[in-house]
Amino acid sequence: MSDKNIVKIKCNPYTQVIEYFRWDSEIEEWCPLISFESPFSKPEFTKVALQHKAYEIIQYMNELYNPGNVGLDVFFDGTKEDMDDLSAITQQYFSSSNIHILPGEMHLLSATVVKKQIEDIFGYMKKMFSEYPDNEVTDAISRFSETVRPTIPICVMGLYSAGKSAFINSLIGIELLPSASDPTTAKTYKIVSGTKYEIKFAYTDDKDKKVKEVILSFNDEKYQINQSAELSIVAALEEIKKYETIEERMYYALSIINNFDMDYNRNLPDNEKLWRVSDLIEVTLPITASVLPFNEFDFIIYDTPGSNSASNTDHTEVLKKAMEGQTNGLPIFVTTPDNMDGKDNTELIETIEKLGGALDKSNLMIVVNKADEKDCETLEKKKENFPNLKVSSLNPAGTYFVSAIIGLGSKKILFGNTTENKKGDIVPNWIDKTYSKIFRSNLPYYDETDDDEEFVRLYSYNIIPQHQFDQYAALSVSDENLAYRNSGLHAIETAIKDFALKYALYNKCRMASSYLSSALDKLEDMLTALTAEQTALSKQLKTNMTEKEKDVLNKLEMECTTRKSKYMSEFSNELIGVVKSTVNSLDSSISDKITKLWDATKGEKGRKESVTTKVNELFQKEISSLWDGAKARALGFWKMKQEEFKKAIISIIVESPNLTSEQKDLLKNAIMQIDGTPNYNLSFEIHGEDIVGGFWFIKKLKADEAKKKFMAGFDKGCAAVNDDLTTQSTQAFDKMISEVKLQFQYLVSTYNPKLLTLREQLKECDSRLNYMTQQQVQIQRHLSEVNSLTVFKQVVSEGRKS
Repeated sequence: MSDKNIVKIKCNPYTQVIEYFRWDSEIEEWCPLISFESPFSKPEFTKVALQHKAYEIIQYMNELYNPGNVGLDVFFDGTKEDMDDLSAITQQYFSSSNIHILPGEMHLLSATVVKKQIEDIFGYMKKMFSEYPDNEVTDAISRFSETVRPTIPICVMGLYSAGKSAFINSLIGIELLPSASDPTTAKTYKIVSGTKYEIKFAYTDDKDKKVKEVILSFNDEKYQINQSAELSIVAALEEIKKYETIEERMYYALSIINNFDMDYNRNLPDNEKLWRVSDLIEVTLPITASVLPFNEFDFIIYDTPGSNSASNTDHTEVLKKAMEGQTNGLPIFVTTPDNMDGKDNTELIETIEKLGGALDKSNLMIVVNKADEKDCETLEKKKENFPNLKVSSLNPAGTYFVSAIIGLGSKKILFGNTTENKKGDIVPNWIDKTYSKIFRSNLPYYDETDDDEEFVRLYSYNIIPQHQFDQYAALSVSDENLAYRNSGLHAIETAIKDFALKYALYNKCRMASSYLSSALDKLEDMLTALTAEQTALSKQLKTNMTEKEKDVLNKLEMECTTRKSKYMSEFSNELIGVVKSTVNSLDSSISDKITKLWDATKGEKGRKESVTTKVNELFQKEISSLWDGAKARALGFWKMKQEEFKKAIISIIVESPNLTSEQKDLLKNAIMQIDGTPNYNLSFEIHGEDIVGGFWFIKKLKADEAKKKFMAGFDKGCAAVNDDLTTQSTQAFDKMISEVKLQFQYLVSTYNPKLLTLREQLKECDSRLNYMTQQQVQIQRHLSEVNSLTVFKQVVSEGRKS
């Protein structure tokens, strides 16, 4: 093979889908790499975040499509950040392979750009809905505003014996969660970084059975409880007074809270057991001893009971409720070297699936805790044999070997949480004596004070993409940080930080449209209910009118119905004339226009894709032109008909013997103020592949077929324009009819004290209905804007020549 090969990677970090193509020079098309043998057709390469597979992608492409280093051009469709990462990996590891990463025809905006635009959109909508702050639509908008903030949920899962509590303690840098020696931990913990020290939970009073919120606040040497000592849980917590530090008091308070019901129920039959402490315990404290960027992101750490905990609570439902409104959190599965090939871990995947979009399964991380209990040879065998171990079925983004206790002790020393022992050495302040013993015994193997071969670097056993492994291994640290780094804790914290900084925002941006769709659904329900309420109130008003008033209203309603039928028929004929004229003009010119586009792309790589985009742009231009012309004609038509309609209505009022002169004058003035001008908005889009797909052949365009395809698509567009204008015109005229009826109802109720209350209710209902109808249009427009931010767009540049 003398000529270099050409392939393409199309990567969408919003959906975490990667597609692969090969350029076929014979037919001048991109052909998908979907053969059974190709690694690029497998889920581990197609449904994944690019950063986890970038090295392997280039490695396989080099082996399969670059024989003898003849050269390989890799075109990349996606974000600039991902392309830069791919280029860096290629230059670092495949510099001698003659591989070039080149920008493709399509690109995506990065999440940092999209997030800012989405926040602006939702900020505007929050102001827009401020008139009715308590409705469900406003709540949905506000929930997304909370969600799109840089909040990163971290959900720690695993069996009770894996050391989850110790691992979480190491993440936050203090001994907060007490470790359990048996599977009794039965609570879900939500840990948040804040400026105060606080523990909060719900408690069912033993006496009156009422649920009460219990809040423990800690400040220097003092602590406060917001409930009376008559509660048995408050009395039990008096024990923490004997401890001096906030860390100790919170540690022992959580131990009492966690075991309170378990201790009571331990020897009781199931029918006599009493569960008083809530399943969710919320803890707030300042978290400063961490690599995690708490100044940029709100990390929320969830500690879940092991699946073998002694509790009858459905912890998945507790966690789901706690994480409501949060999206794409980071799942971390904690295991041990001995349990890596234990029972099947399908329960974990089932839990993640039950939580819906709350957790990002594709970024699942595994922490192999208690790695300090094994020698280096055993750990190396675990790493080599990982593909054969059952835990590998979880398809983790990375597996990290950690000693949570060494990591935690090292942090305590780094951040000054220490004391001086009898020998005069500075050592960590430990609450858990077992932690202290393990740290004291194992630390010499992690701080590298000399060149003994027994020193351990747990991060060297991590199972992560090669480029990530090398990047981390190349980091330099000071001597006082060696034990912290060698414990493996620093590596997993760095991975969590990278997840937050680089990729979590994509997941959050992707959720924006679902929140808007949810808001639209809620708004539709509210509009339906308001319309029914308006109809019922109007019916009540009419029922309570005098016979003379009813007679006038009936005549008005009949005139409105007749005029609507007449005008819509005339409007249909008006649109037919506009469309027919446009179609005739386009029919005689479209072949030449498409041929010019085809000729202009001669020699381009991806010619079919390029022409498809350009023809689609031409289509949108022609549709926009049709829309503008038809819209102008429609506005002129309805301006004339609106005046004609108002004159007809006023004539009925003026000629009515059942109304006083004052009533007639008031009604005339009110009707003259009604504005029935439609507010037209183009609400549809037809994509190029639906119009032009398949009308070209090898190196040749069949113009007649192209014209046929285009005009067939344009006919669909004409029908859509017609439907849009007709629907929006009907809605505007219906609103004008409704205004006429409402103005009459308002007037007659003024002279009928029995109807005053109904009048005010109808007026409020009408106001809300009009307001929310406007908001519906706005949300639909913003939904379209948000959707357009996360889709591929054509690169605006000259075509690349072969």
